[in-house]
Amino acid sequence: MGYDVVIVGAGPAGAVLAYLLAKAGAQVLLLEKKVFPRYKACGGGLTKRALDSLPFEIADVIEERVHTVRAFIQNECAFEISVQEPVISMVMRDRFDHFLVKKSVEAGAHFQEGAAFKQLDGVPEMLRVGTSIGPVETRFIVGADGVNSRVAKALGLPRPNNVMNAVEAEVYFREPARLEAFRDSARFCFGPVPQGYAWVFPKKDHLSIGVVSRAKSLKHLRRNLFSYLEAGGFGSSIEIRALKPHLVPYAPGKKRALATGKGLVVGDATGFVDPITGEGISYAIRGAQVASRILQGALKDGCHRLEDYTRVLGEDIAKDLSCARRFAGILYGFSNLSARIIRAHGMRLAALQMEVVCGRMSYRELYRKLLHFNRVLPLLLSFSK
Repeated sequence: MGYDVVIVGAGPAGAVLAYLLAKAGAQVLLLEKKVFPRYKACGGGLTKRALDSLPFEIADVIEERVHTVRAFIQNECAFEISVQEPVISMVMRDRFDHFLVKKSVEAGAHFQEGAAFKQLDGVPEMLRVGTSIGPVETRFIVGADGVNSRVAKALGLPRPNNVMNAVEAEVYFREPARLEAFRDSARFCFGPVPQGYAWVFPKKDHLSIGVVSRAKSLKHLRRNLFSYLEAGGFGSSIEIRALKPHLVPYAPGKKRALATGKGLVVGDATGFVDPITGEGISYAIRGAQVASRILQGALKDGCHRLEDYTRVLGEDIAKDLSCARRFAGILYGFSNLSARIIRAHGMRLAALQMEVVCGRMSYRELYRKLLHFNRVLPLLLSFSK
């Protein structure tokens, strides 16, 4: 059987794209090399912006809703900010991703798990996709297979060249009552990790705790995580049931090609991830929405329509993230300066960041606001260019 679109990778970008295309009447095959549900190393924090952009409700897989964000310098709380509506909804990626796949299948997409992508042959609109369980024919292909996308390589597209390293642990208290102190709040700690931060996210019956860094090596990152756990008072009172490293792309550039006549890439394969927070699901969903419109046009008018994909995302997401990259350059490149800024202006900056996280403000708008904030921040912003 031939398909209109084959999507490789069943994470949020791939599954949402499959749902949207199937809803529009396309014949879609969603390929996944793992068998679902599968564990995925990820903080699992869905911003309000991400939640609002999903085309359906996901209440069944939300484990905790966060109204308070606390920021720490080392182990000293610099400030906390609370909002009435949940700013982050916590999920476990195995359940969340599986839920999205089920929604895509309900919409009419075909799902094949345990099928790894091998190669791509043919010309636009007449492609042959080699997989570990046999070949598939399709008009177009989509790479939703992560930062080291094999589909991107097969399409001749560059992979993201800026990545952050992260290590995440699923942490369970031996005394479950201790979890109550972490309910309803997310913690971000600056200082314990060079060029990065530590996070603590509450889940239904445990904490997801991790560290992320722009430093090029993973060599000391696991040690940073254990040092943070010790300094944070977790010590011997916890049990770690999963400990996984993963890569977080950031700052892909405004002119990087994301499509050819044969197909395109979405999700982490685009490199569109917030360089400040490391959050990528909201950008994955936005990218899937754009990809759906572009692919529907290509199915109707031909492969030349795919050329619009890079331009549209460049004008939308890439320009916005280039402003965020300047903020990240200050936050992670000048730790002493950023600590002073957080202590002096943290509440106001966090309130503005909340507007971005909730989708009410872009980073470009935030950048313009900060240019008029005071005489210090404009100088730092210009220094980070």
